Amino acid sequence: MGMITRFKLVFRSFFLFVFFLISTFGIGQHYPHKVFTKIDGLPTEVIYDMVEDDQGFLWIATGYGISKYDGYSFTNYGIDQGLADIDAFVLRKDRFGRIWVIGNSSRLSILENGRIYPFEFNNILEDLKVICIDLFIDKDNTLHYSSAVGEIIIKSNGEYRIIDSVDAPVNLQVHQTDEGNPYVRQYRAFTPGRPRKHPIRFCLAGKCQTTITSIGSLGRVALKILNDNWVVNIGSDTLAMISANGIFPFAKLESEIRCLSIIENDIWVGTANGIRVISIDDNCKITNARTIYRNRSFSRIYQDGWGGVWCSTINHGMIYIPQLKVKLFSTEDGLSFDLVSAVQPDKQGRIFLGGENGEISVLEPDGNSYLLPNMLRNKRRIRDFFLMSNGDIYFDAYQSEVYRIDSKLSIHRMEQPKTGPFSTIKYIHESDGELFGGTARGIASIVGKDVIRPKAPNQFRLTSFCSKNDSVFYMSTLDGITCFNINSESHWDPFPEFNQRATHILKISDMDYVFSTDGKGIFFIHNDSLINIGKDQGLKKLFFQKLMVNGKTIWGITKHGLTKFEINSLDPLDFTFEEYDYKDGLGYGRLLDLELGDSCIYLASTEGLIVFNEKDAQLNLEPPNIILNKVLVNGLEIDPKDSMCTVQGSSNIEFNFTGLNFVSGGDMLYRYKLEGLHTDWSFTKGRQLQYNTLGPGKYRFLVAARDHKEVWSRELASFGFQVFPPFWQTWWFYVLEALLGSLIIFSLVNWRIRYLHGVEVKKEKEEREKAQLELDALKHQMNPHFLFNTLNSIQAFVSSSDKGEAVRYLSRFSRLIRRNLEHSKDTNVSLKEEIDFLQIYLDLERMRFDNAFDYEIGVDGIQGMDSIRIPNLIVQPYVENAVLHGMNNLKRKGHIKVDFSFEDDMLKCVVEDNGVGRSKEKEEKGKEGRENRSVGMTITQRRLKLLNARIVNPKVQVIDLFENGNPCGTRIEIVMPYLIE
Repeated sequence: MGMITRFKLVFRSFFLFVFFLISTFGIGQHYPHKVFTKIDGLPTEVIYDMVEDDQGFLWIATGYGISKYDGYSFTNYGIDQGLADIDAFVLRKDRFGRIWVIGNSSRLSILENGRIYPFEFNNILEDLKVICIDLFIDKDNTLHYSSAVGEIIIKSNGEYRIIDSVDAPVNLQVHQTDEGNPYVRQYRAFTPGRPRKHPIRFCLAGKCQTTITSIGSLGRVALKILNDNWVVNIGSDTLAMISANGIFPFAKLESEIRCLSIIENDIWVGTANGIRVISIDDNCKITNARTIYRNRSFSRIYQDGWGGVWCSTINHGMIYIPQLKVKLFSTEDGLSFDLVSAVQPDKQGRIFLGGENGEISVLEPDGNSYLLPNMLRNKRRIRDFFLMSNGDIYFDAYQSEVYRIDSKLSIHRMEQPKTGPFSTIKYIHESDGELFGGTARGIASIVGKDVIRPKAPNQFRLTSFCSKNDSVFYMSTLDGITCFNINSESHWDPFPEFNQRATHILKISDMDYVFSTDGKGIFFIHNDSLINIGKDQGLKKLFFQKLMVNGKTIWGITKHGLTKFEINSLDPLDFTFEEYDYKDGLGYGRLLDLELGDSCIYLASTEGLIVFNEKDAQLNLEPPNIILNKVLVNGLEIDPKDSMCTVQGSSNIEFNFTGLNFVSGGDMLYRYKLEGLHTDWSFTKGRQLQYNTLGPGKYRFLVAARDHKEVWSRELASFGFQVFPPFWQTWWFYVLEALLGSLIIFSLVNWRIRYLHGVEVKKEKEEREKAQLELDALKHQMNPHFLFNTLNSIQAFVSSSDKGEAVRYLSRFSRLIRRNLEHSKDTNVSLKEEIDFLQIYLDLERMRFDNAFDYEIGVDGIQGMDSIRIPNLIVQPYVENAVLHGMNNLKRKGHIKVDFSFEDDMLKCVVEDNGVGRSKEKEEKGKEGRENRSVGMTITQRRLKLLNARIVNPKVQVIDLFENGNPCGTRIEIVMPYLIE
């Protein structure tokens, strides 16, 4: 058979397949999913591409940079983080684990180890002024860059060439499969005067093996491998299978093909108007096809390592399907309503669906769906269906009437009593062919299928009931479980200790029953006692709405989850259970009803009808990956891959880690320990741990992650490090410290000894100087001139025969000498003694100066002068100075004033005269050519300094007094310490 004949057969088959594809469409089905948009952290809802890195993080190319998803949140990267372009169109992972980012320019960006940097040979691409269409990296780390002008090959050393020979004319495109090795070269050559041809050459490991001339150009969405063949799209809307025998089209789609993926042996085709899921057999014949997520334009379909499927869209964000084994039927697939409040499969394989406003939809086995006539007088939500043994289905609407659907799908309204509490039947039970209805206030009998008759009213608000024997029923109520005898109309409480609301009770054997509760899990009635499976047994979901029993398997639903119990034994209790929710693909809406079919589980929800096979109840159990993202030592980042890090000194170490499992959606528990510090595991839900001021030693940090199914990661993430002691904690430093300490101690002791010796020497010197000063004071106390003048005055008094005056003078002089001698024995004298001494001295001087001056001594209100002691012979030299220098050559009446007062815990003495003043005296002495230093005053000042050296600096201030600019005296202020005796 020639090539042309083969292609004619292919075309006939192709159009037959297309017809089959279109004609087999009934009601579709899609999958419970979650949509991620800007609200969830994406930088934009324009998504172009996705890829997982070697660690398992999902990287997303968007119209505003790239984004990283870790199962918890999105981290966004843009130009500021190193991207060459803000638009990221294509992500390609090479065999070395790097991710290449293709933007809207010729420049490329590379993502490696969580960091983005530019391709080192971007300058070559910029000089060529080409835009990248696709690329791949071969085993030699050579870049194959597909562009509109051909394939640009750039080696790792920067050498490059462009394939533009006769064998590879312009408009060459290069595509690589997701598996990494096979790739295709497509040549879109055009020779004037000849038919347009589109040769396609398929290559493996760089060597071209197959060349095919196609009926159309190869699409840009690359190729996928299915059963060792290649599935490609030809043109914009046609799928083809490529084998060694040629290229065979098998489907033509209504919308433009945007992306292509093979997921679990199905072909997922992203188009401009939804996703087409196609199943084919080995003969390339379509066995099933359906369209999901209509009215969206898809750019990429990607299956992650946990089996979840990510579908990126243009302008609608990302759709995440956590579980492909669970199917969802909704208005998007042809149902009449999304909120399915009740579900019931019948014996013919039909599925009855109750809606919000009394609507009932029937889903036929062939996929067709239609509505039954709405017979409800009050358009209420269908609450529950009840399938009887004869195939009839009873249903009721919330606070409305009860209806029956017969085998011909005719609807009959049941006759209700006009009075009494039986107008609303909440539950219907069949016992030995007899039908009973449970109401808010008792049990009614259903007569002739459509007539309700009160049977046994009681005061309990019933939720469900089942027969214990021919006349006794177990009833679940708002207050627990009640036994009711329908014949005697008596009731009793079999379990008074249980008063929790019971929601649904079922019989599981002749002697055993199970009922659900609103907050305490489920209970079994076994041997007339209660057995609980609740929080203490590890159950997380405790508020059950309904139970279904299938042999030893019990199914229960909560508002947002499904639980499967496998009961091996009740005595003793031996069971296992699994809990499922939206993370396992059960949808993100609220669950409202549960029914078991022959092989499927049906869940009514606010999102539609959820269906999956019971054998698929073991949903995603792939363990999470544990990734050590970052290690910080004293605020500096350390490579987490460093097998043994060394740290100097006591350190603060911080660990940042992530348990990767997109199914869990961040619902992770971590266990960790720091070997070398702790031996037991600790647990946390956080992803960051910090250890402060670790001491010297070897440590290893270990961490594992557990997902929502309580499956632990297979391997531990670890980081080993050693903290070396700081230099001040090493042995050589201890030795040096001991030597230095000894030297310091020796130096301090030696210094102390020398210091104490110096203190003693200084003290002895001060004592000697003090004694010498006191001697000097005694020597100068009686000025030789004063003694000489005194004796001359006595002689003059005697010569003038004024013997009485001479005697008085001599008597005062002797008293002065005696006082002086007495004071010289003591260091301190009382203030009174000092004043008496000054008075005697001034009296003598006034007599000697022939009353040329007078004086006054004031004490400014000082009390207790006998107890106030001051240093002896302190004030007298200053008084003497006032007499000798102030009163000498004075033309007016002289006056000397001495005042004592307290000032700031010190004694202040002021000696003031109205003499010639220091400047005048100095002038006259200069004229006379003589100089007379006040030796007494100098000695006194030194004595004061010695006396006060340990307390306060002495203060002696000499003030010259002036009147109209002329000297008129001197004022001396002395501040000295004193003692109270």
